[in-house]
Amino acid sequence: MGNNNDTIPSTRELFQAPTSTFLTHIFLALSLWLVTGLFSAYYVYELKKSQHKSAIRHYYCLIVMFAFFNASLGCLGMIDMRNHYVYDILRSIYEAFALSAFLQIMIRLSGGEKNLITNAAEHSPRNWFRSPPCGFLFLCRKAERFTPQTLRYAELVVKQFIICIVSIAIISFLLFNQGLMNARQISFSHAFPYIHAVEVVSMLFAVHGLFIVYFAVHDPLEHFHVGRKFVAVKLLIFLGVVHNALLTICVHYGILNGVKLNLDVEAAVVHWENFLLVVESFCVALLLFYAYPVSELELVAAEKLEDGDPEL
Repeated sequence: MGNNNDTIPSTRELFQAPTSTFLTHIFLALSLWLVTGLFSAYYVYELKKSQHKSAIRHYYCLIVMFAFFNASLGCLGMIDMRNHYVYDILRSIYEAFALSAFLQIMIRLSGGEKNLITNAAEHSPRNWFRSPPCGFLFLCRKAERFTPQTLRYAELVVKQFIICIVSIAIISFLLFNQGLMNARQISFSHAFPYIHAVEVVSMLFAVHGLFIVYFAVHDPLEHFHVGRKFVAVKLLIFLGVVHNALLTICVHYGILNGVKLNLDVEAAVVHWENFLLVVESFCVALLLFYAYPVSELELVAAEKLEDGDPEL
């Protein structure tokens, strides 16, 4: 079986006879990427000016830079289509670490694991605190208290997602280079449906773990606006899953074509996927700046929370 890159034009071929639609998309994507980069640079500058030097500052930076990182990979994927799968791999890995960073922020804002468990216990029992296997279903017959084991479960499922994403990224890259995987092929004779199913299940476990922690800290950390933090970090991931699914369906039923872009179907899908990623990243970046303000770190310092442990 031939390599999937055979039908995707190189960067040089893309710009030999570009259509006006294609150039417009490129211009809009680069403009949004530039604005997102400027906002991100300003955010990092403000972080460096902050007097708060604990590890939580780095987790804030990791999450806020998630949008700019995705926008950068989206622009690269539009211009360098033949390496789009490499950019997908990098994006998935960063996504896993961003979810891990959110978990660490919740623990540190609580003043450490012990304080998180103590504060959460005051608001127990809740159905959301149910551990697997019922917990995975998001619905529970019996409410349970938030315990150290519940937090261990949340940390474990986030770690497994990181391991799973890195492993899937390596396997997918090898299969793609051997022409054994088409990222838009629904047929069960290809590897994509199976690999994607494993990734989705792994992500559901991780999201469930974060849901548990979110509901545990929502009331005690209400002054840190954890609700908007939770929504912001999940939104870009959710939008990516939605537009990927829609593109897959459009290709399967012949709705999507690349006539206006002077591209074949496979190349057009890569183009649209990356273009939508840049637009989504710009929008989510604005929400991230709002949800993770630098000024909030001064409140963390005022409450004497350093690296997840209360100052004694």
